[in-house]
Amino acid sequence: MKCSRQADSMQAWNQEENRKDPVQQCGRLTAKEYLQQLYRAEVILSQKVHEKEELRAEITRRMGKAGSIHGCPYSTGEVLQLIELEAQVDRMAEENACLRHAVICRIHELQNADRIKVLYKRYVRFEKFEQIAADLHYSIRNIYTIHGQALQEFQKKCMKEKS
Repeated sequence: MKCSRQADSMQAWNQEENRKDPVQQCGRLTAKEYLQQLYRAEVILSQKVHEKEELRAEITRRMGKAGSIHGCPYSTGEVLQLIELEAQVDRMAEENACLRHAVICRIHELQNADRIKVLYKRYVRFEKFEQIAADLHYSIRNIYTIHGQALQEFQKKCMKEKS
């Protein structure tokens, strides 16, 4: 029940902020595509953070050479760009947290504990199948089977509720 209450508050938050609810997008995606959204979002966020850090380092380097921000040509524009990047990273981090929560709640709707573990490790913790097999003490072949069954169950639940 905790997830449904949090999903309701997440839906209200999305409406207030004019965001798309990631759970509502489920009907247009396969289970695998839906679950892979989180990895894609994390990659993009990581790259934005890296971009922000590089810009900050460049501004700091230029300021150190010139002695102040006023001695640097174009540094004001770069500072404004850095401020915008920081705001963008903060927004993306909030959206990723929302998506992460939605994905975890949907995974927890599955009935089989092994399926939950496999999907969680694969799509939330981004573990490789070999690592999952070692952690759960199953053969890689069994993990592939459980993963396939989990995706099928996830697809049925997700598509059924959103059709």
